[in-house]
Amino acid sequence: MTGDRDWERVKTLFHAAVDVAPDARHAFVKEQADDPRVLEEVLSLLQAYPAAEGFLSTPPDGAQVKSVLARLHAGDQLGPFRIASLIGAGGMG
Repeated sequence: MTGDRDWERVKTLFHAAVDVAPDARHAFVKEQADDPRVLEEVLSLLQAYPAAEGFLSTPPDGAQVKSVLARLHAGDQLGPFRIASLIGAGGMG
């Protein structure tokens, strides 16, 4: 996408499509999109939408968080990141 206007169009169309029955969304978006890039982006978002439903709506299990934290130590790699030190813990840490 190239700009704020494009993203506004994507956002508006995506939210309108979510209100349409799942089996009719593709046709609805195809009919409403006036730009192939907007069409592609909205269809991509709609495809990912079911997997994102409820994301972060349930707090993580405290025991699970403690288990992860116990395994991370200064110097460990986490993807492209290197753990330097613990900077905080808890809900806002």
